[in-house]
Amino acid sequence: MFLFGHIGLTLGAAVLGSGAYTVLQQRSQRTPKAAPEQISGQPIPAANPCAFSPAAWTAKLSAFLDIRLLLAGSMLPDIIDKPVGHYFFDSTFHNGRIFSHTLLFLVVLLVAGLLLYSKMGKSWLLALAAGVLAHLMLDSMWLTPQTFWWPLHGWRFPTMDDSNIIGDWLTTLFTDPWSYITEIAGLAILALYGTWLLRTRKTRRISIP
Repeated sequence: MFLFGHIGLTLGAAVLGSGAYTVLQQRSQRTPKAAPEQISGQPIPAANPCAFSPAAWTAKLSAFLDIRLLLAGSMLPDIIDKPVGHYFFDSTFHNGRIFSHTLLFLVVLLVAGLLLYSKMGKSWLLALAAGVLAHLMLDSMWLTPQTFWWPLHGWRFPTMDDSNIIGDWLTTLFTDPWSYITEIAGLAILALYGTWLLRTRKTRRISIP
C-alpha cells in the first residue's frame, strides 16, 4: 500500500471508530422505557442527529487527538524504514520493512504514549501509535512473521531484490487492484476531510493535545 491508501484509510477508520463510540455513548444515555419521565407523560428526548454525522465524528476525534499526528503515524514506519533499508543501509537490509514495521516498535510507542497520557494528559504520542497500528494492519505485517515478531524469529530481517525498487512500486501501483483501489479510496477520504477543514476553518489549529 502507498501514501494515500495508508493516510486516507487510517483517517476513515479513525472517524468510523469515533462515530461508533459516539453512537454507543448516546444510546447508553437514552432514558429507559420505564423511566419516570415517560410515565408522567413527559417526552423523551430524541437521539442527537449529529451522532450520525461524519462531520460530528471527525470533530469529536479531533477533540481527543491531533489528527495530523495520527496521519503522520500512519506513514511513520515507511518514513523510517524505507530510507534506512533501501538507501542508507541497503547492502545490509535490502528491505524497506524493518525495525519500524515490528510489533516491538508499536508496543514501545504505545507504552510510552500511555505513560505520557496518564502523567501529563498529553495524547500526541498515542496518536502516533494509533497511526503506526493502522499502518501495520494495512500492510498485513503478520503475514511476514520474521519481521512482525522481530526478534523472536532471529535478528535478521528478510531480504528482497530492490535493484529496481521504484519501477517495482510503479508496476504494483498500476497493475495490482488492491494498490490502486486503496489509493483512490484514500484520496477520496482525504478530499472529504480537506473539504471539512475548509468549511469549519480548522486549518489553523496548531495546538497538540
